[in-house]
Amino acid sequence: MIGHQYVATALAHWKKWLPKMTKELREAGTLNERAQKASRGAAEQVADLMARGFQKHEAEEMVLPDLILLPPER
Repeated sequence: MIGHQYVATALAHWKKWLPKMTKELREAGTLNERAQKASRGAAEQVADLMARGFQKHEAEEMVLPDLILLPPER
């Protein structure tokens, strides 16, 4: 499934570092949908950057903090 490679990473990261957000999304029934959407967006952006000449790890370093590896809650 193209675009779903970051779902598990997002869910694990969010559970650990964004417990309030994770709880709210789970209660609303939208946690998996949100993780899938973030994963698709990240995969698209990574692919675009790779098409422009970036290595995969470089593209992921640029993209994942914005969509998957979100900053911890305060």
